[in-house]
Amino acid sequence: MPEGPCSPAGMRSDAQTAPRSHPGEHPDHLELFAFAAVVLCKICNAYRRAGTICDGINLVGLGSMNELPFEDLLRTEDGEAPCVSIYMPTHRAGRETRQGPIMLANLLREARAQGAAQGMPSEAIQAVLVRAGRLLDADAQAASFWQHQQDGLAILLTQETASYARLPCSFEPVVVVGTRLYRKPLLPLRGDVPFTLLAFSQNRVRLFRGSRWDLQQPARNDLPTSMAEALSMDDPEKSLQHHGYSTPSGSQSVFHGQGIGTNDERHKDDLERFFRKLDAALLDSAVDRERPLVLAAVDYMTTMYRSVSKHPDILQSTVAGNPDELTQRELHNAAWQCVQPRLRKRHQEAVHNLRAQLGSGNASDELTTIVRGAHNGRVEDLFVHLGIERFGAQADGTSNPAVDVDRKPGDVDLLDVAADATLRAGGNVHVLRETDDVKVPDGLAATFRY
Repeated sequence: MPEGPCSPAGMRSDAQTAPRSHPGEHPDHLELFAFAAVVLCKICNAYRRAGTICDGINLVGLGSMNELPFEDLLRTEDGEAPCVSIYMPTHRAGRETRQGPIMLANLLREARAQGAAQGMPSEAIQAVLVRAGRLLDADAQAASFWQHQQDGLAILLTQETASYARLPCSFEPVVVVGTRLYRKPLLPLRGDVPFTLLAFSQNRVRLFRGSRWDLQQPARNDLPTSMAEALSMDDPEKSLQHHGYSTPSGSQSVFHGQGIGTNDERHKDDLERFFRKLDAALLDSAVDRERPLVLAAVDYMTTMYRSVSKHPDILQSTVAGNPDELTQRELHNAAWQCVQPRLRKRHQEAVHNLRAQLGSGNASDELTTIVRGAHNGRVEDLFVHLGIERFGAQADGTSNPAVDVDRKPGDVDLLDVAADATLRAGGNVHVLRETDDVKVPDGLAATFRY
C-alpha cells in the first residue's frame, strides 16, 4: 500500500524536518505529540489495510445490521441465495480487539471466493457482504463495535437480512457461502437450563435471571429490596432501624422498632414474614415461577425460605454464604454449578433412551433416514457430532438426500439441515460428547416421535 499522509513513514519524515522549538516552547511536548500522532496513524492504517483486503466492498451504515440473541439468530430464515454465515473468535478487551476487523476482512474475501467458485454472480455476493463490510471502517462507530465484544461473533447474511450476535463462546474462524445459512456452530449454545437466582440477606435482596452463559438483573421486579422494606409494607407507620452485626456466615441485621422484637422467636417470625413476601412477589412472575430457582444466602436463611416457599422447583444445591460479599460474576459461576447437574442429567437420560431404542425402529443412526425424518417433523431427539460433516444436495423431505464424497457447488452440510429442521418442528438437539459412547459414523443419531 502506498504511503499516505497518515503513514508512519510519512510522519517520521515530517518529524525529522520539523523546526526546532522556539524560545518558550517545551521540546518534550513536541516529542510527545509526534509520538501520539504516530500511534494514531498506525491504528488508522491497520483499519485501512483491513478494508483493502476486501476490495469492492462498499461500506454502509452499521445500523443496517441487527443484533439478535442467539436463539433468534438460530431461527433466522434462509432467504434467497447467496446466504453467508461467518463465525470468528473475538476479544473482550485489550490490544487483541484490533485483530477483529482484519480477521473479518479475510473471511469476507474468502466468502467472495466461495461465491465465485459456486458460480454466483459477483453483484449478488457484493450486495450481501456490503453490510458486514461496514464493520471494517475506521470510524468511531466501527471501532467501538470491536471494543465491546464477548468471546465469539456470529454473522448471518442474506439478500433480505443481516444479523449478528456477540456470544460468550469462541469459534474457529469459518465462513460458509451457499443456498442456506449455516447454523451448526450455534448448537452448543442450546445446552442450557434457564434459571432464576434469588440472592438475599436481611439487608439486601437481588433477583437475577440466568443461563449457562450469563446472569442479568431484570429491568424491573416487585420484590422488596430488604427485610426492612418488606416488613414496613404491613404498617407504613413503622419506623425500622437496623444495625449490623457479624456472624460466622457474614453480616446480618437485628431490627429494632415498633412491633419488632429482639428475642429469637420474634426474630424468626419476622424472617418468615419477610420470606413469604419475597416468595409471593417472586411467584407473581410467570417467568420466575416456571424456571428452577437457585437460592443464595446463609444456610439458616435458605432452610427457612424453603419451609415457607410455594415455588414448585427450588434446587437443592445453593450458593452458600453471604451473597452481599459476592460479585455478579461470582454469583453466576456458583449458581451455574447448582444448575449444571440438571442439564447433565437431561442429556444422559436422552442418550440412554437413544441406546435403548436403536434397532427397534424408533431410532436410527442412518443419515438419509434421519434427514428425511427431520423434514417430516418426526425427530424427537437429534444427536449431532460437531466434528463430522456430510455434504450433499439438500433433501426436499420426499426423497433421499444425495450424499457426495467430495463437496460440490450448491452442496450443504446435511447435519446442519437435519438440526435446523428438527428445531423448527419442536424437537430437541443434543451435541454429542466423547463421554457419551455413542457411535455415529455419519455424525447423526435420532429418536422418532412416531
